[in-house]
Amino acid sequence: MKIVSWNCGWKYWTGIKHSEIIEYEPDILGISECNAKEKLPPQAAKDCIHWAGQPGTMRIKGVAAFLLKQGLDCKLADGKYFTENNPVKYSIPLCVTTDSLKFNLLFYRKCDLTKWQAQWDFYADFITQQSTIIIGDFNCPSTDRDARNLTESLARYGLVHVQPAARDECDHEIAATFYPHNNKVNLIIDYCFASKELMSKLNLRIGSKEKWIDTGLSDHCPLILDIAE
Repeated sequence: MKIVSWNCGWKYWTGIKHSEIIEYEPDILGISECNAKEKLPPQAAKDCIHWAGQPGTMRIKGVAAFLLKQGLDCKLADGKYFTENNPVKYSIPLCVTTDSLKFNLLFYRKCDLTKWQAQWDFYADFITQQSTIIIGDFNCPSTDRDARNLTESLARYGLVHVQPAARDECDHEIAATFYPHNNKVNLIIDYCFASKELMSKLNLRIGSKEKWIDTGLSDHCPLILDIAE
């Protein structure tokens, strides 16, 4: 199974970015900074199972989940996570089942100052009732002190950081996942966390700067997560 998560740098409605990212042939795809479903190109809209975000101008900056493998049992989680009480507006919780795997999946993008612990406390049942993967744009530089708070807050629920391969798809050493347009500091702010019992099944890769940044497709490289079944 393959899961891909990517902050597309918005403008997903053009269709070009969708065509490029599905070349990885993901079974499930999570896109951050994605416009609302009604503005997606036809094929992307057909594959989109949910969009989460804010109204108004921020409807171009939400999170969308796409199911690309026909017949895969991938459903939205309990309705209580899709209410106004959810402090994590940019998140989509999914329940995934195959013949050999059963796990929860949270596509995530941090967009406010809500403390890490408050966010995971809201999702406590979701995280603990099943093996879980959380993947996305955490907007928290790995060099920042808050990155330690992030890791520690998830460790309380038995989730650990999935370390990516040391080299990208072009066999270059990985320096960052985020390359801001001002080119001041390149950062790692996109992560994957998973339950300990899943770790032996996971292989995380990061897309190359040449393909995703240098071509102007985004300021983020995608995360590509392979799961052995």
